[in-house]
Parts: sequence; C-alpha cells; structure tokens
Amino acid sequence: MIRRLVQFSLLTILVCPATPILAQLSDTEAAVAEYADEHIGDAIRLLEEVVNINSGTMNAEGVRRVGKVFEEEFREIGFETRWEEYPPDMSRAGNLYAERKGSQGKRVLLIGHLDTVFEVDSPFQRYEQINDTLARGPGVEDMKGGDVVILYALKALHSIG
Repeated sequence: MIRRLVQFSLLTILVCPATPILAQLSDTEAAVAEYADEHIGDAIRLLEEVVNINSGTMNAEGVRRVGKVFEEEFREIGFETRWEEYPPDMSRAGNLYAERKGSQGKRVLLIGHLDTVFEVDSPFQRYEQINDTLARGPGVEDMKGGDVVILYALKALHSIG
C-alpha cells in the first residue's frame, strides 16, 4: 500500500486532475512516473528514517532533527532553506521553509508539518513494515508520509528540468 500510495500521490500531484486516468501520459508525465518507480525505495527509506525520529509536538529537538533531514534533501535539488524558531515561551520548535525562485512556470505553495502527536514516552515510536504494501508508525500517514511525497514530487520535476 505504501508503494502504491507514494506512486499514486506523485502522479496525482503532478498530473492535471482533469486528465482522464486512462489518457496517454505526456512525455513529462511519463518521466515523472518513471522517476517515481525508480526511486520508490529511496522514498520509503527516507520515510522510515524520519518516522524513527520522535517529533512529538512538545519535543522541539526531535522536530528540529526531522527538519534537518528535509533541509538537506531540499538543498540537494536547489532550494534555499531556512529555519525560523518560535519564541521560547511557545515551547515549540519552529518552521522549516524551503524556497526556489524562478521566472518560469506556476507559483506553487506546498505545506506540511514535521511534528506528530506521539510524545517521547509514547509506546508508538518506530517505523514498522507490515508487508510489501503496508507500513505503520508515527507520521507514516500524517504527515511525514505526505512530506516525503511532496519532496519526491519536487525531485521528480527537478530530475527532468
């Protein structure tokens, strides 16, 4: 399921929703689909890595650690990144921003979050691959899985220029 979810999500994000499912893929869409197929293992490994970092909302250090992982990934594909801390009295980590400026194409805003609701002492802490198509862990579905999909959609687009 996780493999299909990542592949479907990449195509859903990158292929115009008005395009009929059975339509012939454009060259760009085919290249994105090929990238998704070739890098699914990388995406799943990244998901496992970030899920295994406890980033409960009140665990500011864990949220920052997840942010650093994504920061490196975004920089590799040409994004400028910055971390903005929240005021100390909020007892929260802050936000990672990744931006890429250009003068062509559409402007797009993609938003996710890095924290989960599972605190440091929660028994639900680790990524677990259930079978070939199913995994579970804190953030697999909300939101670390979505963050990985966003990143790999952008990597696919970056790979084809």
